[in-house]
Amino acid sequence: MADWIQEAEAAYAKGRFAAALHLFRQALSHAPDDANLLAASARCLRQLGEHDQARRILEAILQCQPDQLAAVLGMAELLLSGGEPAAALPFYRRAVAGDPRNLPLLRTFSHCLLAAREPGEAEQVRRPRPRSHPTTRSCSTPGSTSA
Repeated sequence: MADWIQEAEAAYAKGRFAAALHLFRQALSHAPDDANLLAASARCLRQLGEHDQARRILEAILQCQPDQLAAVLGMAELLLSGGEPAAALPFYRRAVAGDPRNLPLLRTFSHCLLAAREPGEAEQVRRPRPRSHPTTRSCSTPGSTSA
């Protein structure tokens, strides 16, 4: 099964979406409830123009597993590519909450915000966030003296 998934991801990366879908479906025949495989097949369907079928799959996943990141992101991408940026925003917000350091995701989220006419929030998303550093504390080890 792992071979099918690797081959499917490679086919998807090369733009061979029908081949990727076939391979993901083969893997699903052995793990029919695998939400990641279902979301990956929905991603292929979206690329093949089968938006309604992709949406049904993603909605079914999200009904059972509302925080399933691949399905949340898949729904966001589906809605944005379908010209519904305002509807995609809640899904992008959830995806970013689940993966806040993912720069490609943040760029796409910013694009969605601009398309949904939310330029202020888009500007905040594009601004680099300061990294938090742990507070330095003074520690003494056994046998040491503090000044």
